[in-house]
Amino acid sequence: MVSKGKPVALKKRSTARCLHPSRRPADIQMLSTSASTSSASKTDQETLTMEFDASRIPQPFLDPDLRDRMLNLRESEFSTATHTIGQNNE
Repeated sequence: MVSKGKPVALKKRSTARCLHPSRRPADIQMLSTSASTSSASKTDQETLTMEFDASRIPQPFLDPDLRDRMLNLRESEFSTATHTIGQNNE
């Protein structure tokens, strides 16, 4: 219980926390896209950029075969569920 006149002090975390406990945060390494073989000091000074199209919905990075198998599995689960519901109504 907090009294009305005192502000609540929040704990500050010095490290980031993963929101979902069964997930691991991704380790991402940004590499320069330049093809030139310049010195290491110059590559440290380059600004890293990333381009994306925000007008389209994000798509998962899946292997096409894996995506097809997932869609087939969903369709088979949906048809089985529909068939089971139909039997209960008869």
